[in-house]
Amino acid sequence: MKDNYFEEIQNYYLKLKKTSLNISPKETEIIQNWYKNNIPVQLIKKLIKQELTKYSPQRRKRFNLFIVDKKLKELKKSKPKVLKASPVPQPQSEPIVEQSLNDWFNFYKKNNISLEIFKKIKDLSYDEKVLALEKFAVAYLWKKMPEERKKEIYSKVLRKAKIEFNKPDKDLIKKLIKIQIKKQYNFPE
Repeated sequence: MKDNYFEEIQNYYLKLKKTSLNISPKETEIIQNWYKNNIPVQLIKKLIKQELTKYSPQRRKRFNLFIVDKKLKELKKSKPKVLKASPVPQPQSEPIVEQSLNDWFNFYKKNNISLEIFKKIKDLSYDEKVLALEKFAVAYLWKKMPEERKKEIYSKVLRKAKIEFNKPDKDLIKKLIKIQIKKQYNFPE
């Protein structure tokens, strides 16, 4: 569950920040502290979005999770009950969860992806469902993508990896391809 918690926050943060760079070790530590303190993923995502919108697109590279952590500490002082929730996802009856899963359902229908996975993930936690839906959709869309488009994405990602990271490795390439697919198909948040 810890990896899912981390990955969901990281993916959301990088998507909104519009960067393919990984987060810093200090930001990783912040996420680990949130997990240890049972800070709900949905609250963190809400704060990331809220704080990031205060930055112009040109200044977003300066935005980091320290800002969100500071906001969480302020919230803790002013509204301690808000942070008492568990990192375990909200029950499916809550509107935000239902809406998110509806968004995924509609995304799958729009892109002609098999809906069978919804049956397979019904017993998973909310966070695990979202990660499974995302992973399956990325794999499916990549598989169905024309070879020419795959080559375009691969060469674009490889160039970017060489420029930004000097040593592109297999895992980095996969992450960057995943980000490109998510952008191209406008994945739900």
